[in-house]
Amino acid sequence: MLLKRQLLFTEPMGQVAVTLNGRTYRLMCGPGEEPRLLALSTHVNAKLDTLAAQFGQVGDDRLMLMAALLITDELFDARDQVAAVERAADAATATAAGKTRGHATPTAPQSPEPAKPSRSAAGGRKPDGA
Repeated sequence: MLLKRQLLFTEPMGQVAVTLNGRTYRLMCGPGEEPRLLALSTHVNAKLDTLAAQFGQVGDDRLMLMAALLITDELFDARDQVAAVERAADAATATAAGKTRGHATPTAPQSPEPAKPSRSAAGGRKPDGA
């Protein structure tokens, strides 16, 4: 992605030096993207530090892989949470839309009221004992 951006931009590329697990890497980025790249590398380095404290120095490759998997797991969890919130919002919107249309969505089936005897059926008289 960084190389592709370099080919697309005619402006000078940004350059950032990041340190991960004690090693410094010089990275190219688009103009103005330096703060974001530094923030991302700080997050990755914090994961690496946590893993190194927990498992020791098991090698740069293994620590980088473990950090990548942990961060990807967090991303997937966040995606699942966003999808759940979107589904809940869609359901709430659909419910609200149904209510504003004048009860387009019934809340519960209603039973009809029992029919009252007509005066003509009773001959216009009150039932006995009344």
